[in-house]
Amino acid sequence: MKVFLKKRYNKKKISGREKMAKVFKKAVLAISVITISLFFLHLYQTISGLEIFKVREIEIKGNYHLSQESLLNMTDIKRDSILKISLNDLRTKILKSPWIKDAVAKREIPGTIRIEIKERFPEAIIDYGDSFYLVDGEGVIIERVSDRKGYSLPVVSGIDLSENRLGERINSKGLSEGLTLIKFLRDKGIGLNDIELVANNPEDLILNLPGKQIKVGSGNYKEKFNRLDDIEAELKRKGVLASSIDIRFSGKVIVIPMAESNL
Repeated sequence: MKVFLKKRYNKKKISGREKMAKVFKKAVLAISVITISLFFLHLYQTISGLEIFKVREIEIKGNYHLSQESLLNMTDIKRDSILKISLNDLRTKILKSPWIKDAVAKREIPGTIRIEIKERFPEAIIDYGDSFYLVDGEGVIIERVSDRKGYSLPVVSGIDLSENRLGERINSKGLSEGLTLIKFLRDKGIGLNDIELVANNPEDLILNLPGKQIKVGSGNYKEKFNRLDDIEAELKRKGVLASSIDIRFSGKVIVIPMAESNL
C-alpha cells in the first residue's frame, strides 16, 4: 500500500517592519479619503452658497382649482440655494393636499424650480350628515363644503363616510358603481346638476330627477338607457306622465304613472 504524505508549507513570517508598513499604507489611504471628502464637501458648500444658485423663480403648471399663492405656501420654498432643496421632500409637501393627484418637481440651474401638478377634478358631491363632500372619479374625498350651490355636479346619497378623511378613497361598491353611471351619463351629454343618485347598493342605483325617479341598478347602461329613451317616447306619445320608471331588469320596463296623468 502506497502512502502519500502531504508536504508541509511553512507560512512566511511577517516582520514587524512589514506590519508597520501595511498599517501606514492603510492610514494614508484613510486620511486621503477623508481629505478628499472634506475637500468636495467644502467645495459643495462654497458653490451652493453662491448668490447665483439662490432660488429666483418658482414656476407652477397644471393648477386649475388651487391658486399659485396657495401652492407656493405648500412648498414653503425660501430663497435658499437651489442645490440644497430636496425635490422628494418638495413633492411630498405638495401631495399632502387632497386636491393634488400627482406632482413632479425639477430644478433648472442656476435658480429656477419647476413644478408640474395634476389636480383631482370633482365628479360628484356626497350628501352626508350636515355637510357635502366633493369626490373625484376614483372616489377620493377632495374637500368638505357647506352646501352644493355653485357646483354643477350630481349629488350622491347613501354613502357612509364615518371612517373616511379628506384625501382618502372611499371603499364603497355603491359609490364606485355610481361614479361609473355618472361618467356614462356625462359622456351621453345628460345634464347632471339636477340629478340625485342614491348609491347605498350597486344593484339598486336610483336616479332622482325633477318630478321623476329612475331605478337603474348596475351595469349595461347603454342598453338600459336605450330602453328608457324608447319608453319615454312612447309615454310622451300617449300623454302619460311617469313618477317612476324601473329599467333594472333585462328586456322589460316597469312604469308607475302619476295619479293625475291620462291613462
